[in-house]
Amino acid sequence: MPFSTLKNPFEIKPPEELSSELLQKLFVKEYTEHNAFIGNYHTFIYGSRGSGKSMHFKYLEPKCQIIEFGNIKNFLDSEYPFIGVYINCNKGDFTKTDFKKLLDSTEIESALVEKMLTHYFVMDIAESTIKTCIKQLGELLDKKKEERVIKQITELYFTNVNAKSLSELKTIFHNEKKKINDSVTKYQMNYGIPGNRLELEMDFLADVSLEEDTFLHRLFASLRSEITKMEAPYYLLFDEANELFDFQKKIINTLISQRKHSLVCIKVSCQSLSYKIYTDLKDRPIQETHDYYLVDLDSLYTTDKHTYYDRMKKIAEKRLKIAGFREKSINILIPENPSEVEKIKTAEEETAKEYDNLSDKKPSSKVDYIRKYAKARFFQRSLKKTSYGYTGFENLVHFSSGIIRSFLEPCYAMLKEYEKVNPTKDVKEIEYIPYDIQRNEIIKYSNSFITKEIKEPMKILSEYSEERKILEGLNNLLESIGTLFSKRLKNEESREPRIISFAVKDSVRDNHLQKILDYAVQKAFFHQKWYRAKSGHEMFECFILNRRLCPRLQLDLSSFQGRFELSQDDLFVAIKDKKTFIKRFEKERKGKEANRQLLLFDY
Repeated sequence: MPFSTLKNPFEIKPPEELSSELLQKLFVKEYTEHNAFIGNYHTFIYGSRGSGKSMHFKYLEPKCQIIEFGNIKNFLDSEYPFIGVYINCNKGDFTKTDFKKLLDSTEIESALVEKMLTHYFVMDIAESTIKTCIKQLGELLDKKKEERVIKQITELYFTNVNAKSLSELKTIFHNEKKKINDSVTKYQMNYGIPGNRLELEMDFLADVSLEEDTFLHRLFASLRSEITKMEAPYYLLFDEANELFDFQKKIINTLISQRKHSLVCIKVSCQSLSYKIYTDLKDRPIQETHDYYLVDLDSLYTTDKHTYYDRMKKIAEKRLKIAGFREKSINILIPENPSEVEKIKTAEEETAKEYDNLSDKKPSSKVDYIRKYAKARFFQRSLKKTSYGYTGFENLVHFSSGIIRSFLEPCYAMLKEYEKVNPTKDVKEIEYIPYDIQRNEIIKYSNSFITKEIKEPMKILSEYSEERKILEGLNNLLESIGTLFSKRLKNEESREPRIISFAVKDSVRDNHLQKILDYAVQKAFFHQKWYRAKSGHEMFECFILNRRLCPRLQLDLSSFQGRFELSQDDLFVAIKDKKTFIKRFEKERKGKEANRQLLLFDY
């Protein structure tokens, strides 16, 4: 269905379901790390789920680039021509349950299993490459050269191959995968039956250590000669590679370690802290700067002075225009509640008077003082009998906490609710989304974060499983830390009331605690950053709360300053007993409080 026929412009579809034409129209390359994506060097792209990694990778496919440049000649003559081959590692083909059973089995030699699954992995890369060439670069293919090129690709690795076209070659690679699938399925169906064994009547690829002239290198080199006047490298776009088995990641790392950027360039997307394996098939490490470049898509700062704000504005208004909405300004479509705006202005005026009445030890800047305390005074004095609505485009940008999906999904829900309440109205003629609908959907979406990512998964896990204990620990940690932040915000004596982050002093940690923190970062409950201590000799690991949780906790999401410094023992208490954790800080509020916070970042 064409996007322009959809009533709701904020609907999220998997990039694989979008046509190249629509994807190119929707994609916003400004205000991103686009140059790192197209640069001719191996790259790891870290980003939370929903941060736009898949959309960006699909945009790098040939069809989108040809549309972007107007025609294929312009693309080939551009500064960075390349052939992007999209490989979705999250589709389950590489990590089927049956494959995992084989890896865990003690009845089959692990070397055989890894060799078999490596062959499957390499065949999938080859099939994806040929498929991309046929479907997206057809007009460049020289049909007269196909048989010779196919022979170059297959002669060292396959027997009795009589393919005469790239389509037939793709079928060969597909059938290689099918042989493995069929053998594994048959073995699993007869598991436990005496005499059952894994039967594989096929030749595996030669040494996959990929040192020099290997199957994949020969594939890319031969195909490149197939494409007229094009010496562009192949970009292998491994999306969500954190889903792969460790030895499959080592295959990718081996390709990276060879540094053959001019022929094959590796781009790997994964969630933060989830890839973990950075050695090749011979257990040699690959290193940042020497072997690959690192890009972090997660945006910590979201004000109108930062690029993320501009990016979200352009994404939203592109969608409104394509969907044919009358109102194409996202600031007008999603306005801030004027009554709350007025109360915030009153808080600013009161804070200005507060500054004037301070003693001789005034902060140097009145403007900074107002910026620092006015919003806190609004929360402390204007919300005693009500709750904040978090309405308006700017609040929604902060709320998304640097994750595009967390902006689009609540927008989608708002328009859907508006249509439900006003069934006789054409949603495309909407002037603005009412404040009560905005508030309700934002609160609902904020609460759903913990419900969907923690509480619902806990229901299906064993009471004593490690996974359940990690989720329970994270849930308790979020409740304790969130309550501490909330109490801090409501305390008018706080020197830095708008704290939503904490630093961990201890570098050596309990294993279970580390797993909780790692999981929290992977699932984007916290953003992880490193900051230098005031002494200048230490680096502190800092965890900033995902502002999607702020409405649930009634916290200010517009900006933040400073952070608490916590020990490992503090975190143990936070996980086990929220009341004891809060009391620990209430006792230290006077005098010692200033020593427990570090003002090392501020926006």
